[in-house]
Amino acid sequence: MLWKGTKKIKLILSDFHLGKGRLLEDGSVNLMEDFIYDQKFIEFLRHYSGGDYQGYQVELIINGDFFNMLQVDCEDKLPTRITEEISVKTIEKIMQGHLAVFDTLRVFMESSRHSLALIIGNHDQGLSWPGVQEAVKERLTSNASIAERICFYPHYYSLDGIWVEHGHQCETLCFFDPENPGIRLKGTPEPVLDLPWAGYFVIDFLSPMKKERHYIDKIKPFRAYLRWALLNDTRFALTTIVRLILFNLKNRFSRDPHRRKKFSFTWENVKEATLHNTMERTARNILLNTNHHTVILGHNHKVIHKQFLDGKHYFNTGTWNDITSLDVGNLGRATKLTYALVRYNKDKTSVHLKQWQGEYRVEEDVTF
Repeated sequence: MLWKGTKKIKLILSDFHLGKGRLLEDGSVNLMEDFIYDQKFIEFLRHYSGGDYQGYQVELIINGDFFNMLQVDCEDKLPTRITEEISVKTIEKIMQGHLAVFDTLRVFMESSRHSLALIIGNHDQGLSWPGVQEAVKERLTSNASIAERICFYPHYYSLDGIWVEHGHQCETLCFFDPENPGIRLKGTPEPVLDLPWAGYFVIDFLSPMKKERHYIDKIKPFRAYLRWALLNDTRFALTTIVRLILFNLKNRFSRDPHRRKKFSFTWENVKEATLHNTMERTARNILLNTNHHTVILGHNHKVIHKQFLDGKHYFNTGTWNDITSLDVGNLGRATKLTYALVRYNKDKTSVHLKQWQGEYRVEEDVTF
């Protein structure tokens, strides 16, 4: 039910992790692809573009990790020295792999009442390059006036008392300088992305494991899975532990001094990144130290709404990826296509956490 007088809404979502498509060129399943809900997202965009929302000002805010640029191979490998040229090729592969999604986004942007904001996350750090931003704008627009309605935010987006931030910057192992994403390393003729520890972890450690157990990065909490695997998938679990030790040793004693520095960490840092226990603290600090009444984060893939005693709010929009929970109270595989809807009634804004159901269909493909 729409509020009388509402003529403007904002839609905030995060963590789609688009790869280069569900199927590879030879027709086989792409085990590195996390996003399989193209059609439901298309329905989502069409719903908020027409019907009751016809004529509304609609801003789509994608709060980080829309693209999974760290797990898209470039020339049959996953490079860790990622130049602007490599990032442009990567983003083009992703947009080609989800043609219908980007065709629909292009139609969405044709309305002068619609705009798009992209906040950069840790999985799409490559969006920091100007060439990548231009490639996205070129794919989604037909002229310069439309392109002006697409904005990129390196850290956060503040609007009408609402602070929107992906959330990776509050974790030591995921942090990178949003204003200076590129660095020059010895032996590289052009700047490369200054990857955080977690970037190397995803590329060099997690991606090879994902080809063996494609669900490995979707299980929460991971420590519970590891205990289960030690009993039920013992060889893989022990191999994983050995690989993790070797991965850290290899990088800790790398010939590259910049890379060595990234691996000078404490186990407290690893625990912090694994548990994501800094997210609520970050939200609270923003609410205490700024004049914002609401903080919206993503990153940890957990759907959260917490109201503090002073009437301020923290939301987390979760993810549009499948999640397998090993917590007894939330056991099993689940998908919640969640997002935040910001409504305007005169000078008042209200934020609502929603779950997109999509159109009714009598059958769907079963995916694993």
